[in-house]
Amino acid sequence: MKASLVLLQTYTIASVLISTVAATESNRNRHQKPTPYIGTKFGEKCKALVAEKEYKDGLELSCETPNGEIYTVDDVSSEWVQSSMATHELISGETELIVPLGATVDRGKGKLHMNKGKEETPELLNSLDSDERRNLNVVQGTRTVLIVRVVAYDESTTRTMEELANSVFGADSGVTGADDEVNLRSQYLACSHGKLTFAPTSERGLAASYYGEGSDISNGAVTVHVNTSIAEGDDAMRNDITDALNDMFGVSSPAVLADHVMYCLPPGTMSAIAYAYINSWNSIYNDNWCTYVSAQMHEIGHNLNLAHSNEDEMAYNDQSGVMGFSYTENDGPLMCFNAAKSWQLGWYSDTDQAITLSLDGDRSYVGRLSGVVHYNDGNNPNSSSNPILIKLNREKRLTDFFITFNAKTGPNSGTMEGANEVLIVKSGDEGKGYYESELVAKLGVGDIYHFSRFDGSLITAAVSVERIAGSQFAEVSVCIGDCDATHAPTLSPTPYNCLSEKVDFEVNIVTDNYPKETTWELVNKCNEETILSGGPYDDPLTSYSHSILADCQAEYAFIIHDAVRAMTIGNV
Repeated sequence: MKASLVLLQTYTIASVLISTVAATESNRNRHQKPTPYIGTKFGEKCKALVAEKEYKDGLELSCETPNGEIYTVDDVSSEWVQSSMATHELISGETELIVPLGATVDRGKGKLHMNKGKEETPELLNSLDSDERRNLNVVQGTRTVLIVRVVAYDESTTRTMEELANSVFGADSGVTGADDEVNLRSQYLACSHGKLTFAPTSERGLAASYYGEGSDISNGAVTVHVNTSIAEGDDAMRNDITDALNDMFGVSSPAVLADHVMYCLPPGTMSAIAYAYINSWNSIYNDNWCTYVSAQMHEIGHNLNLAHSNEDEMAYNDQSGVMGFSYTENDGPLMCFNAAKSWQLGWYSDTDQAITLSLDGDRSYVGRLSGVVHYNDGNNPNSSSNPILIKLNREKRLTDFFITFNAKTGPNSGTMEGANEVLIVKSGDEGKGYYESELVAKLGVGDIYHFSRFDGSLITAAVSVERIAGSQFAEVSVCIGDCDATHAPTLSPTPYNCLSEKVDFEVNIVTDNYPKETTWELVNKCNEETILSGGPYDDPLTSYSHSILADCQAEYAFIIHDAVRAMTIGNV
């Protein structure tokens, strides 16, 4: 490939994009930027990563090279990323991305240009079977953490190494002088009831071949010097930090140093408050956000394959747990995870306190429901033998419902929404994969929530709350059909006021660039019957027309689906 194709710091990717040549003896005071190596091998692969950048729309596809550098793929749509994750074609941190001949990297901006046509999509390669995919989220044991303080060309991370280590690991962690009572380590330890521990990575000295500035790894923290200015942005600085860590400690990637590596960037480097790569080792923070416990838990949650918690179809709006909004507080608010995330993490599945109801199995539970803080681990002063999680399983739908009592006590005493209420959350992938959850109901005493046509049947399901005992438990009835001994199904009632007069009803659909992801249905809200449906479609940017004779004075809901979610557009 001709050298004339290389412009400034933009170069052609190939087998050794991927292994950039680092300066070693030329290091003087700071780590120098590596010289790009140009190669031409066709069909090179890298690890596909997906990033969640807080308070920015959509998911970003990235390419991780073997040395840990991460490049944002800038000509792939967020919609494609979402749909590919929903169908498991793309599994962040596991899927390989095939990089075509002619793809280029702009290292100064941290971008990978695939140089494909607008309607072309990346080629992916998966090696996991379905059972392995399901096990990505059972996270237990001890995971190591390295916190990176950054001295850039013109600015530095505000907090010292000691302050950063204290804010992440805190008291009783073995970190010298640490006394912080609320931190990443303490909250995950409390919420998991000892199932998951975050510990400082091992002490480590600088490599003998390294002559630049920087510190040893001490108490799970390190200081890195880079020649990047804050004006160059987080994408450029992130990869320079990665290269510096590799050189400083003679490793092939920072992932060798710890299970989770937190980059605490100097103020002014990025507009986002923080972001993390899903099912990965890396998370990035805007200066002091590195010390806020809700941001720490949220971003490491993404590393653990957790998606956002939403409400009213608004990202982050479910504030009952830490996968919603993050807060500018060092020691709070104390929160765990909503019902769907708690189910996904698998911490409570070893007891009969996590139960499943379905059309084909047990159909009802009547009794006390406690919260995840009441998990019966034998050492928990708040423990109980009551169920703490209930899954309403729907075999014929993409999503299921998860129910818990959001007890405002212990490690969840700072929950910001639905305190001491019964919360119902909807999520997909059987509650085992990366899927944004939706808070659909908050129930107090006397409240009831109905599920019409449960799992496509004519059976009504319902959740009702009879009593709430402070933060200890709620007395509930959760029933698919009747809550009697035989679990006899109850048919949805036929309304008396739906008229039979007919009128022509027409639906016109114009597809986008991803027609196979689009389906829709028109539902009669009087009897919950789907009277018309369409999709998936074959042709992009094409108009399709559908019509039916419908009751002229009934009320209808038009629901359109993509591969990730369903949205009710309106009533007609």
